[in-house]
Amino acid sequence: MLLALLSVLNLATQVAAVSAPPTDEIVVQGERQRTRVQKFVRQLTPAPFDGQLAKFLAPVCPASVGLLPQQNKQVADRIRQVSKAIGADIAPEGCTVNLLVLIVPDKKVAIQQLRGRRPDLFGDLPSVEIRHLESVPGPVTAWQLVDVIGSDGMPLGSARLDATGDDIRIVRVVGTPSRIRKLTVPQFRGSVLIVETHALDGISTRQLADYAVMRTLASVREPSSALPADSILTLFNPGVSGGSAPLSVTQWDYAFLKSYYASSNSVVASSERHELQERMQKELQKQAP
Repeated sequence: MLLALLSVLNLATQVAAVSAPPTDEIVVQGERQRTRVQKFVRQLTPAPFDGQLAKFLAPVCPASVGLLPQQNKQVADRIRQVSKAIGADIAPEGCTVNLLVLIVPDKKVAIQQLRGRRPDLFGDLPSVEIRHLESVPGPVTAWQLVDVIGSDGMPLGSARLDATGDDIRIVRVVGTPSRIRKLTVPQFRGSVLIVETHALDGISTRQLADYAVMRTLASVREPSSALPADSILTLFNPGVSGGSAPLSVTQWDYAFLKSYYASSNSVVASSERHELQERMQKELQKQAP
């Protein structure tokens, strides 16, 4: 009887051990990551609540100018490689450049010269925004030329109200806009990154190219040293060197860009951020290529 009782007690102990409540450590870690993802996305996407996030809808055609020919090619090839990995369309060789990395001695002087010689690189950017680009602290600045098309992918129409007025854009898409979905979609017609030569000391062409990918393929704000996760965007931050910075895009950078290009940008920014965050959360659970 004693042996039988001990056997029953042992079985009860085993059952109790198996049926013990699971630890909430996984849940807590998941919530912490979700919070980091939300902060990461919010810090990198500057569009207002009811605005929209632009991206390349046409194939990306990158080029680098200002380095040795072989280095320029390495930068452009790497941009192609990462862009393809995150799901952006890539144009064939010999295409018309729409993503440009410029290496210059002084970014303010370079922008002033470009305004005179290549005003097309600034599109419709107001003068006040161009002056802001000149005065951005640090050795780097970037901007995008944004155009708007219909949500069906077709160009907008135009009309003139009177003989002396300017043309106005007309949306020809059939449908009714809502608080969430728009009848127009913003796209990059071009994207430019300028980096001062002195800042490249100790930095590899891969690091430069991967930084360029993050600054030119998405509408990201000026990078902050307070990002909640490792990112190549800290490459040119004060106190950061080529040796202490990430050697390439990080898993967080990859997950952000892949989710950015998989998300619909025909909706308002707040809805796209939510979709972006959900996709990032799932992407971070995978092994980045």
